[in-house]
Amino acid sequence: MKAQNAVVTFKKAVEEFGGFSNMSGDFPILVNGIRVRTVEHLYQSLKFTNDPDVQKQILNEASPMKAKWIANTKNHKKKNKKGNIKKVRQDWKAIQVEVMEFCLGLKLIHHWVKFGKLLRSTEGRTIFEIEAREVKSPFWGVVPDGDGFRGENRLGELLMKLRDELIDSDNESLMVVEAPPHLGLKFLGYEIGVIDRSDHLIKGGTRFSERVAEVRP
Repeated sequence: MKAQNAVVTFKKAVEEFGGFSNMSGDFPILVNGIRVRTVEHLYQSLKFTNDPDVQKQILNEASPMKAKWIANTKNHKKKNKKGNIKKVRQDWKAIQVEVMEFCLGLKLIHHWVKFGKLLRSTEGRTIFEIEAREVKSPFWGVVPDGDGFRGENRLGELLMKLRDELIDSDNESLMVVEAPPHLGLKFLGYEIGVIDRSDHLIKGGTRFSERVAEVRP
């Protein structure tokens, strides 16, 4: 196991590094001019690229945990209710990591200072998301296993990649975020526009535009 100061872990949004959690409400995002409460809300909504009605259900839910639940509801035979999980785009498992990377890029571009500071504070350390419950084969995070962790830690890997790109002196590519065209992502029926950080800054560069001010805590 790595030395304690060589790793960063997070599990809940209220913790020291809880800002890394997709459930954190401290980092709302603007997509096509619409305020999205959390990364979790956006990620879950993009499972339903061609179903704006389900996306609205997810986005209108205040709780990111409830938004996730709505996205993953199953058919309920007794109550004669149809779940949303069967409406998820069929290629989701193949593209989910790329979609998550896109969402994290948006999180950074809208909170360059605050989220950027959090990322930079972990320089040289390994980031792990601790799963909220015991999972047999953790994908996004890890679970404790003896003196170490077990799991793929995909979210941690994406955060470390983003951090290292941010720390690099040549990080200008992070200032423009575009939904990967080959994924065909849509948000409430429309293609997602390119997000350019320079568009959010007034010419002087010291004040944020009203649109960005709306989503900054």
